[in-house]
Parts: sequence; C-alpha cells; structure tokens
Amino acid sequence: MVYRNQMLRVIRDRWTWVGPRSDLEVTVRFGIRENGQIVGLRIIRLSGDPSYDDSVLRAVAKASPLPPPPENYRKEFMDVELTFRPKDLGG
Repeated sequence: MVYRNQMLRVIRDRWTWVGPRSDLEVTVRFGIRENGQIVGLRIIRLSGDPSYDDSVLRAVAKASPLPPPPENYRKEFMDVELTFRPKDLGG
C-alpha cells in the first residue's frame, strides 16, 4: 500500500543504527491519528539490545507527525505493528 510505504520511508529516514548488521529484531506498536500524530508507541518484542531498541523508538517518535493517513484507511492505521531489522536500513 502506498501510504504504508510512505510511512516506512519517513521512519527509516530518521533511523540511525551504528551497531552491527546482525540478526537483531524489534517489534513496535503504535497508532496514527487523523492528523498523522503517532500515539501509544511501545515495544512489543525486544531485540535483546537496549540501544538498538532505543534507536527504533527514537526514529518512530521523530517521524511524528507522519503525513495523515488516507481517509479511507484511517481505521487500518489506528493500530500499526512494525518489525525493524538492521538490514532494513540498506547500505
């Protein structure tokens, strides 16, 4: 979906991780309000590396406000779950 890809791009543009590109994985959950504000950000699965987890939380928080979700999909983005892996950063 176009909005989901846009949301991911905005978050990844704000994500910095200087640690190893290992098999770390953290899953976060949050909601997106009509105005694009991110609310209720929390980790639902830890990676085992607190600094990695914090890097993801900071990136998502910095991305707020996101572009507002399309009106027809606002309900879908009231509860978002994303998993982040170092390989997602590219490079």
